[in-house]
Amino acid sequence: MRIWFIAVYALMFTMVLGIWARQMREAEAKAEFDRVANYEVDGGTAAFMHQAQELTTLFKEANTTGEDLTIASLDVDKFKQVNAHYGHLAGNTVLLGVTETINQVLSHTVTPAWLLRTNGEEFTLVFPKTAIQAALPVIQQVREAIQTSEYTYHDRSLAVTASIGVTNLLPSDTSVDDLYARADDAMYLSKHHGRNCVSTDEQVIDAPSEVKDYSLYRYFVQGVYDISFPKHQKVYWELLLRKYDPDLKRFVRPDDFELPANEMIRLIQQLMAVTPLHNFNLNLTASQYQDSHTAEALQAFANQLDGPNHLTIEVTDVVATTGTRQISAGYRAAGMNLLIDDVGSDNSFELVHSKFAYVEGVKFAMQNLRRTTKPDELLERVRFWQKKLPLTMI
Repeated sequence: MRIWFIAVYALMFTMVLGIWARQMREAEAKAEFDRVANYEVDGGTAAFMHQAQELTTLFKEANTTGEDLTIASLDVDKFKQVNAHYGHLAGNTVLLGVTETINQVLSHTVTPAWLLRTNGEEFTLVFPKTAIQAALPVIQQVREAIQTSEYTYHDRSLAVTASIGVTNLLPSDTSVDDLYARADDAMYLSKHHGRNCVSTDEQVIDAPSEVKDYSLYRYFVQGVYDISFPKHQKVYWELLLRKYDPDLKRFVRPDDFELPANEMIRLIQQLMAVTPLHNFNLNLTASQYQDSHTAEALQAFANQLDGPNHLTIEVTDVVATTGTRQISAGYRAAGMNLLIDDVGSDNSFELVHSKFAYVEGVKFAMQNLRRTTKPDELLERVRFWQKKLPLTMI
């Protein structure tokens, strides 16, 4: 009987221990899930506001005393593709991993620095009382650490890179926004040069050695017609970027749409040699649209004697910043129209109506809605946009 009671007690203890261990694992998994799921919420907490206020205070002190202040704007490359392919929680896992990677680098440096999460996949590195040349080695370590790290979500390994722009305090700066604007411009310079780069105000100083081959890219075209004409006259070619896949032996949608301006111009010139209609609608990503170097190159191309007759820019996201307003004005001065793409599906009226002042028109995304929207509902949506748009818009 003693042996029987001991065996029963041991079995009960083992079962209780197993239940307790399982509950502990479930609690840990729930805590990790909550940590990942609430990452976006945590980015807007009082801690973030406190750090932003602290940066403003640092700016005022440095502006008064003449001390150095360097900041770096960091953006995770192709982050929207991570969200689109693997889901929001996978994206948050990557952002948490990037945060930990950056903090690990900063914890091993003697250079005073701290990390401020700005928005979504954007971060700001702050270097108080530090000149830009002293901060650059740390920033380069951050870029390399992110490039070589892997972040795991549901047994899937995710790897990302980051584009970084760096600037320092200038005597002409009147607010911390001046620093942010220059750092963002430098960050978009890194994006323009292939991502995974570190750039200062004027030049790329830390870029991957890989040289991209754009020889496999081509623009295909589809006609844009004016249906007010009896025979539906073709007025534009819409450019569709494709890349040749040697394995499939056909052209496919590329993973990367952000070609440099000179490559986009080269591909358009190839088309101009084979079609008499030299009116083109060119899609730009948000980073391409906000890049001043891309804007200057396309405007110069549009005004060349041997350039296109009309070059219209289509973009899905128009950010209302000072730099973007200047870029929009530059396109308009060059005689180029700006259109907001994919309204009605990816872009709701609430998202874009405040941006109408910066563009000449919109494109209703009928092709995105046909499979999920009945014809009468589709017609109702079109009429809604017709009523809401200014008379000058198309």
